[in-house]
Amino acid sequence: VKTLLDEEYRDAVLRLRVKVEAESGAWKAVIRLMDGKTQIAEKSVTGSGNGEETEIDIPVTNPKKWSSEAPNLYDLKAEIYDSEGRMTEIVPIKVGFRRFEIRNSQMLLNGKRIVFKGTNRHDYCAETGRAVTVEKIRRDLITMKQNNINAVRTCHYPNDPTWYELCDREGIYVLCEANIESHGAGY
Repeated sequence: VKTLLDEEYRDAVLRLRVKVEAESGAWKAVIRLMDGKTQIAEKSVTGSGNGEETEIDIPVTNPKKWSSEAPNLYDLKAEIYDSEGRMTEIVPIKVGFRRFEIRNSQMLLNGKRIVFKGTNRHDYCAETGRAVTVEKIRRDLITMKQNNINAVRTCHYPNDPTWYELCDREGIYVLCEANIESHGAGY
């Protein structure tokens, strides 16, 4: 899923790349973008090949933008049907409309300069070690937001997927470290 804002950061195209494995070969996908109970956009697409990749563009007029200050998320739902019209799968995804770019050596989000107020974080808990509970993750995020932290650098490895979901919801910029420090290479 990609959200492509126009040059004025007003309207967008929601671009999906869909790959369906259908036993019968024929399939139909119904894509809905929801803001709470309000439907923002819908598109139906059919395919006949098994495992073919299909790109779907859905225009979206003036969506709410995602940022640390306003972490607006939409619910995207893809319903997949087989050749006989039976629903075989539902894929729900949270989607935020935003555009990150670097212009004149400045990082911008939705055309505005980003000021990172961040910290490092290990996926670790003082009480339970590497078994970090969802409640602990929530507590960490609430503490960060209360202390005006809007960005986190993860350390050395991917974090629990719940961490990334909650960062999206709470408005935390995440910078994932690539473990390319070569610890121990000189010994």
